[in-house]
Amino acid sequence: MEHVELDKLIKHKNIINYIKAQRLSWFGHVQRMPDTRTVKKIFNLLKAKRNLLYIRNQSVPHCKHFPPWL
Repeated sequence: MEHVELDKLIKHKNIINYIKAQRLSWFGHVQRMPDTRTVKKIFNLLKAKRNLLYIRNQSVPHCKHFPPWL
């Protein structure tokens, strides 16, 4: 796709804002899905994994004696 075609497609909007809006739209779509849908299950698993990594990184003091994966 050429730049001119892309520009017409997004109607001369900022590409970064366009992508963010599309991601937000997809997030809302997934949130409204029933919990039994495969996409929603995968999304929730990935969200749980991100939360676990965030908690782990917040609770482990940074010290040169700890291995980097803690």
